[in-house]
Amino acid sequence: MPTQTDFELIFLGTVADIDIVETGDGSVAENAADLLGTYGSAGSPLFEQQYNAFTTDGNDDGIILEDGEGAAAAGDTLTVLDTDGTPFVFEIDSTAGFFGTVTYADGATESAGFGIIQDNGGNIWLLPTSNAASFNTKAIESISLDTVAQDNGAGLAPAGLTSTEFVCFATGTLIATPDGPRVSTQ
Repeated sequence: MPTQTDFELIFLGTVADIDIVETGDGSVAENAADLLGTYGSAGSPLFEQQYNAFTTDGNDDGIILEDGEGAAAAGDTLTVLDTDGTPFVFEIDSTAGFFGTVTYADGATESAGFGIIQDNGGNIWLLPTSNAASFNTKAIESISLDTVAQDNGAGLAPAGLTSTEFVCFATGTLIATPDGPRVSTQ
């Protein structure tokens, strides 16, 4: 029976495929370094880009395979729920790990490791990890991906996802930022 794992993701954007060779060793994200840079800002904070998601481990083997590794045959999928609850179902195209910096809405910063996945629609997502102590206590304004730590993930192990729930604010909540108070818009 397929196993589902629920968690939250932060949407970082849509980019060109970072795993361009899907055959042979299809688990290498050859262009992971293309993701280096900063995502989010004071004007467009990442805490406004949070989505509920779940993986479906179709063959119950504990791994959500990437599309080049047999995801379709295994029945492995990533489902992201839009803000209105509409489900969007993807296969994972690639996974990669990075080192960088997280900046919180209060201006504090923290060095951290980041797990990133790219789905087969080109969307890139920040995974919840236990590497940044404050992920579940502070609102994330931005992240900077500074170096590639790993570009050869062979899928996603849902058991390795933390129960982190990124901090979310209700629409209209006043948030203190270094640039003065901001009203949450989502």
